[in-house]
Amino acid sequence: MADSQLAAEKARADQLDQELSEQVELTERAQRQAAESENESNRRLAECLEMESRREELEKAYTQLKEYYTQLHASYEALYNSDLSTADLGTLRESITAEIGRIHEATARIVEVRAQLSGGAAPDADRLAEIVNAVIESCGINVPAGTSLVDRVDRVAELLQNRSREAEEGRAAVLRQQQTCAALLKAGAVSELQSRVEQLKEAVTELTAAKEDEEAETGRRRNLRTEVAILAARLATRQADVDALFRANADLAHTNVRLQNEIDEMRETATTSASAVQAEPAEAEQLRHQLSSLEDRLHEDRRRIEELEAQLAEARNRSGILAAQLEIKEHEQQQQASSEQLDELTRLRDVEKLLNNTISSFEDKLQEAEERINDLEGALDVAQTKHVEPQPEATESAWGWGDDQQGEPEAVQAPVTPLQSATPDSHADLAKLKAQAAKAEERAEFAESELQEVRAEFEELMNVLTKLKLEQKASEEKINVLEVKLASAAVTAPVPEAPATEGWGDDDWGASETTVPAGAQNSEATGALEELQNELEEERQLKEELEKEKQELNVKLDELETELLDKIEEQERSAADFKEQIQELERQLAENPKEAAPVENWGWDEPAVAEQQPGQADELKRALEDRESENLALRVRIDELEHETTENAANKAESEELLRELRAEVEVLRIKIEEAESDASQAKQQLERTEAEQKPEEAEESWGWGDEGKLAEPNDSEALQRTVEQLEGQIAILTSVAQNERENSEELLRELRAEVEVLRVKTPNDTEETSRLAALLKAKESELEDAKQLQEELETKICDIEEELERRVAEEKDLEAVRAELDAAKTKCSLLMDSEGRLLDQVDEYGAQVETQQQEIDRLQQVINTLEAQLIEKEALEEKLAALEAELGEEQAKGPVDDQHEEVEELRAALQQQETRIEALIGEKEKLELKLKEAGARIEQVQKERDAAKSKYDELRAKLLAKRKAAAAGASEAGRPPSSASSTRGSLAVDTRQEDQNFGGSSFSPMPSHSPASSTQGSTTSAATATQDAYRRRRN
Repeated sequence: MADSQLAAEKARADQLDQELSEQVELTERAQRQAAESENESNRRLAECLEMESRREELEKAYTQLKEYYTQLHASYEALYNSDLSTADLGTLRESITAEIGRIHEATARIVEVRAQLSGGAAPDADRLAEIVNAVIESCGINVPAGTSLVDRVDRVAELLQNRSREAEEGRAAVLRQQQTCAALLKAGAVSELQSRVEQLKEAVTELTAAKEDEEAETGRRRNLRTEVAILAARLATRQADVDALFRANADLAHTNVRLQNEIDEMRETATTSASAVQAEPAEAEQLRHQLSSLEDRLHEDRRRIEELEAQLAEARNRSGILAAQLEIKEHEQQQQASSEQLDELTRLRDVEKLLNNTISSFEDKLQEAEERINDLEGALDVAQTKHVEPQPEATESAWGWGDDQQGEPEAVQAPVTPLQSATPDSHADLAKLKAQAAKAEERAEFAESELQEVRAEFEELMNVLTKLKLEQKASEEKINVLEVKLASAAVTAPVPEAPATEGWGDDDWGASETTVPAGAQNSEATGALEELQNELEEERQLKEELEKEKQELNVKLDELETELLDKIEEQERSAADFKEQIQELERQLAENPKEAAPVENWGWDEPAVAEQQPGQADELKRALEDRESENLALRVRIDELEHETTENAANKAESEELLRELRAEVEVLRIKIEEAESDASQAKQQLERTEAEQKPEEAEESWGWGDEGKLAEPNDSEALQRTVEQLEGQIAILTSVAQNERENSEELLRELRAEVEVLRVKTPNDTEETSRLAALLKAKESELEDAKQLQEELETKICDIEEELERRVAEEKDLEAVRAELDAAKTKCSLLMDSEGRLLDQVDEYGAQVETQQQEIDRLQQVINTLEAQLIEKEALEEKLAALEAELGEEQAKGPVDDQHEEVEELRAALQQQETRIEALIGEKEKLELKLKEAGARIEQVQKERDAAKSKYDELRAKLLAKRKAAAAGASEAGRPPSSASSTRGSLAVDTRQEDQNFGGSSFSPMPSHSPASSTQGSTTSAATATQDAYRRRRN
């Protein structure tokens, strides 16, 4: 019996040793992972701080750029005002010179008159009076009627002297104004240079301050890293201390178990051999030897504890040395990192300019997209409030859960025992859960059927759209044919008719032949016009039919949209119900084990009752197994429901995407119908222009400055290409018609000349016929010259149209490239903002993790203190136990002592309490290891996200640089007309200013000082419009 117990205790001790060794390995692994995660978190925290400093530097650079822009705009306004002042001075100077010339002429005339009077010449008094009166009228002098000629001359002389004096004063004022203007220009240039020097000084001071801040930041980071390293070293040493204490506790537990087993054996031997102690001295000696061996083992255990403490002190010393080495290595790494950071800072400053241009240029388009999204969400909310339909409810009888619900309680409640008093409620809950799951399945099937119906309706709608596209293509082809016919009819219609052929007689067969083609041509032109009118009426009817079909399609689309919105709302409600049911099922599944726990505890606490009722215990086990199987089935059903909800969400996304595509197709169809209408209207206008024979100047005016607003608007490249092709076809038709006219006229001229020669041969004396033929020949020649002039005008007009079309195509390509760059910059801006938000969230998470780690360190310190106190208590108990065992060995010969036996029992109870405490501490340690593993996994996930964001950022930056280089090369190679360049430059300048304003107001919202005021915005826009008007005036 004793041997079997010893073997069992040894096996138990070996098992405990193995478990303790496994726990030690797990704790060491957890320590390593914690140290690695701490280092990784420190590194990422440093990177976040660096990125924050870079962001601040970018903001500072942006403010500097804004200040430079405002200064440049102020200097531009000053130059523009100075240009205006110089123009005013020029006009004033011209007026003054004109007045001076008039004064010199009047003085010369007066001098001549005086010379004549003084020389004794007696001119005619009337002539002199006329001259003086003319001078008075030209000068605007009020002279009474009765004044003499001499007085008038004196008045004129006084007036001329005053005028000359005023002219001299004006000239002096002009000179002074020129001097002041020159001085002001010089002062303005000096002030601009001074402001530039001050700006450079401020930039230098800002750079030095930024450098000092960076140095201070690096010092602070260095201190933070050293502190974190010290904390990590302390944590490692404390963890090592805890591990050593656990090992010591394990050893003490083994020794206690062994001593307890030996004490039990000794007690058994003492009880069995109490009556024969005197008769068996050999056994007493054996017991004494065993006690002495036990004392030797106790001494060995104490010696081992002392050795463990010495090893613990050595481990602490080594940890201190390792911490110092880590500090030295980190210092060296920080020095290397500082140089790398400077290089990275220079690189980022170079990249910062590009990023500012891309980010600041398209913030307004992001806002527009957000507004559209908000409008769409509002429309969806309104539709959801309007179209609310009741959810289809499923019955329990459809799935057959009622039979199971009625059968299971009867099977479980047959042997009613105290242990099974709580099972009916749980079965009722399970039946409810099954009914809810059945309802959820029915709703999922209903949602799937609804989705299939929606897809079928979508397919029908797509078929209708394809039919409409084919009809639209046919209508476009008809419109092109009509335009060709209209152009040919317009060119052939204004052909002049031949003169009347009266009086030619029977011999004039040539003239009669010439008159026949003209009449036939007129009849053909009228027939063509009638055919065109008929075709136009058919086209109008076709358009009306298309309009009707479009309206019907819009109505059908609205109905489909409403139905889709209703179905989407039903799916959302069903998904919400699924989520609520899943949460309820999870909550009930979580509550079920709590209901089963008291039953198990009750069975263990009362073994007597369990022994008396074995049949009830078996039934209880079967009931518990049934409940576990039901729980498993419910869990499987919950997983299926979750999968169905995800599939419903995916189907919902697909239906929404199809709806968006359908709307886009409808919009494209509407645009194409409008284009067809515009093409028809253009054809009509072309017919009217050809009939009225407008001048080329009017056509040139239609392509002049009035279309600048249209150039700025975004046109569809396909529509523009189609119009270009149509115009080229019309041009070719016009040229061919003109060539045919020229050939016909030349043939007619040759025929007339031949007829003239024939007539000259036949009737040389018939002068009337020859004169008539000569007049007809001259008329045809004049018509030929007119046709040539018309052809030349058409050719010039065609060249102008081709040049204008090429220019518009080039501008459209440039605009498309700019739009592509804007879209790319918008995506980059969104990615950068998302990465910045994620980085800030990571910084917050790192701070929270550091705080939690500090709290965990404090808690571990408390645990270590309690363990040390427990070790001291345990040592005291061991000493007391050894003393009691010694006393027990001395007094065994005399007889059993009850008091010592009670003390031993108390010591056992104390040891058991300590063991329970140690087990609780081990459980806490396992929880801490799980938390550390979760933190490591979270850190790895954040690292992956950061690496992915960094790679995306690098790719976007490379693409942006390549696009900018390509755009710069294309802009340098392409030569644009000055008018298009100026208009495009003005529109782009306004767009960039608006985008800068939006960037200053939206992307850096925490800094209100960066956003420009509304007055500066108004001044910039007014200045841009003023420069455009001035440029147009100069060109005109």
